[in-house]
Amino acid sequence: DEDYAVGESQQITANSKAMESVIFGRNEPALHHYHSTYERVLSEMGA
Repeated sequence: DEDYAVGESQQITANSKAMESVIFGRNEPALHHYHSTYERVLSEMGA
């Protein structure tokens, strides 16, 4: 359950726009996949 609290805290920080960038570690393939898919879809939408 601790992941939920951490995730919520991270989302609050992300929404505040206090961070200009995020670096994903090489051991986070799911995050790399999500991010690349998100960028591809935004690109296809012309966003």
